[in-house]
Formats: sequence, structure tokens, C-alpha cells
Amino acid sequence: MTSTNCTTPAAAPNGARSDGPVTGRLFVYGSLRSDAQAWTRRAARPFAQLAAAAGLEAPASIAGRLHAVSWYPALVLARGAQRVRGEVWRINDPAILPVLDAFEGEDYVREQRSVRFDDGFRATAFVYRYAAPLEGVPLIPSGDYVDWIRSQT
Repeated sequence: MTSTNCTTPAAAPNGARSDGPVTGRLFVYGSLRSDAQAWTRRAARPFAQLAAAAGLEAPASIAGRLHAVSWYPALVLARGAQRVRGEVWRINDPAILPVLDAFEGEDYVREQRSVRFDDGFRATAFVYRYAAPLEGVPLIPSGDYVDWIRSQT
């Protein structure tokens, strides 16, 4: 998928949202979460690249289910399902998207979806959903990868 410009309100440096256009947002729910870095060293390089190309905006969630594929999770989008916890990054350099596409691999598809910030604000963000079969892959019942990975160590 290609990136598109997003004109939903962006977070200003003081945390308030502004009406200015942003290059885009990215919702991360697994090994690229800022609070997952102590447990997922395998994602250290792509996380550093993300941090250089985007700014952490706020915690958020998306409707769906999370599965434990391996040391990384898989998101299945589903309406009316539980909420999957993550965070939204404000993309400053769209060149990060092909880098993250390569990191995520062929089993993931990047799409734009609605996410909900913890304060109830909704925005459109890129998200990587899992597109491969998940038969027999365990569910992460809490929908929170960091809680799950902590419980595995």
C-alpha cells in the first residue's frame, strides 16, 4: 500500500491537538511499541529507525484480536471485538514506511484504520494487520502485547 496524507488533528508539542496536516500516523501494538523495547531486542533497529522518523503521540487502541505468533504478535481487525492496546506515532518522514514494510514482512498488510486515543479522540492511522492463517495460534486475551511479553519472561 502507498502512504497518503492524513489531515486529522495532530498533537502539538505541548500535547494539545492542532488542526494542521500531518504526513500520517502509525499505530503500533507489538515489538515496535516504545514500552516493549526492554523485552524485544529483535526489533531494536527498526524501533530506532521509527523513533528517528516519527514522534510518539499517545497511547491508543484499535478494535481487534491479538495472537501470539512467536516473539511478535499478529493483529486481526474485527468490529465489536476487544480493544488491542498500542500507541500512535506521528510520521515526520514517510520514507520510514517502506523500512517498516520490510521489517513486518509478507504476512502483514499496511492499511489505514481508525484508532481511539485513551482520551476518546479518534484518528486515522496506518496499522499492520496479519494476513496469514492463524489456525492454532494462541490468542493474547488481554489484547496487550507488553503485558503478554512480560508474563512470558
